[in-house]
Amino acid sequence: MAVKDDKFLPLRNPGSKGWNSFDEPGAIDDLELADAQNITYDDGFIGPREGSTLLYEKPTSETGDPLQLIKAETSDGVRYTIAVYANHFYVWHPATEEWVRINQTYVPVEITRRYGSVNWQNGRGDDRLYGCNGVDDFFRWDICVTVVNGAHTAGGSTVTVTDGSRFPTGGGTLILKSSGGTFFTEAYTSRSGNVFTLTNTLDSNVDSGAPCVTDMIQKASMEVGRYVSKFQRRLMVANYYGGETVVWGSVQGSPEDFTLASTIAGAFTQTIADGNGEITGVHDFGQFLVIEKQDSIHTIKLQIAGDLGSKLAV
Repeated sequence: MAVKDDKFLPLRNPGSKGWNSFDEPGAIDDLELADAQNITYDDGFIGPREGSTLLYEKPTSETGDPLQLIKAETSDGVRYTIAVYANHFYVWHPATEEWVRINQTYVPVEITRRYGSVNWQNGRGDDRLYGCNGVDDFFRWDICVTVVNGAHTAGGSTVTVTDGSRFPTGGGTLILKSSGGTFFTEAYTSRSGNVFTLTNTLDSNVDSGAPCVTDMIQKASMEVGRYVSKFQRRLMVANYYGGETVVWGSVQGSPEDFTLASTIAGAFTQTIADGNGEITGVHDFGQFLVIEKQDSIHTIKLQIAGDLGSKLAV
């Protein structure tokens, strides 16, 4: 005769009544917890506390702690995690499940300053991430992540990927992983569909399914700053070394152009003299831009002239 096992009792929503640290163990309800660590409740659902679970191992070449994480997001909502270690930038490749260093060419000097960043979403094929730390030049990373389609032999003139639609058509630089496991860059002159025409011949053999991303670009012509935002189709940047109270706005619709002009579309700059200390934040509130300082909050609004020929930052 089989003996029924009564050691386990099926329960719905264990822990839903929370943590009971008052009653004796025998008096604690089945849906209460005698102890609780690293959990949160969201509308009655239990889950791990943020920061209590390990999502990724650090890149194999890094031994220190990450400086910060940056979110890159495309126009259609695809998100990528970028980890910054000193002056090295890595994107987590979801298909190959590995970190790929995306600044093979441009390496900033500063290793302890955090970056302000903003996603400039121009649609598939022209989505970008901009970032700056207030000292080094701006970086631009075209948000392009895919894998190689088919094995490629060193010396070839083209590279084919599974989805090239997110990459610029007019040229750029690819980061590829060789069959030997090392990463290298290849410049390309054009893209047609999923096929890239290389500037030179392929340096190394590349396996099918190998990661392929774009290389970060240095943008020395842009005004630098620690805080980066968007405002009325302009890239906004504030607080650079030596100009901690200065705000810049790019040419409208052209985030890399800071040519000053009184026209509506021209770039502009403003110094926030009131309040104490440096600028500590920049936020887009639609009709106006909010500037934070140590002990004050300020707004910038563009006042357009009646003849639509000029603007004034107020």
